[in-house]
Amino acid sequence: MSIVFLPIPLVILQLLTLSIGISIEAIVLQQKLRLTRKQSIEFSISINLLSTIILWFVFFIFQNIAPESERLHLIGIIFFNNFNEMNRWIHVYPVLAIILVMIFALTIVIEFKGLQLLEAFLKSSAEQDDEAEQESVSFMNRINTAIIQADANTIATIFQANLLSNSIIALLIIILNISQI
Repeated sequence: MSIVFLPIPLVILQLLTLSIGISIEAIVLQQKLRLTRKQSIEFSISINLLSTIILWFVFFIFQNIAPESERLHLIGIIFFNNFNEMNRWIHVYPVLAIILVMIFALTIVIEFKGLQLLEAFLKSSAEQDDEAEQESVSFMNRINTAIIQADANTIATIFQANLLSNSIIALLIIILNISQI
């Protein structure tokens, strides 16, 4: 008989952080990119779910290559909110800070490229009146342009939105951890 493990507190925390992040980022996208409310919410939901899924995949890949002791300790922190033996990790704090900055940068890149690809998909679906061959060529051109192109205004907007939402989420997590003590 196998035991099924479902980390309910982690799932609830992930849903809470996603809902807060989506709402804050939708407001920033609406104001900075001049989108409608509906578009900003749809874009925010799409890019946040995409970045969350990719980051969980990266976490599980890292779990497969990490040493056993570090893997168990990291699972204890993330899934069980178990910060025991944290004094053992004092020398790891600078590395942890660098990893968190890298995760933040990876999130911005994923959300930026996801937003550009989403815009390219939406532009191609709006122009379905053209011939099929010309549409496929222009669709591929839009996809290639979205992958290669870098718009400074969009990058700054995504950065501001993530910085604001992640700061508020971090503050809420700190408050939750302090209230548990």
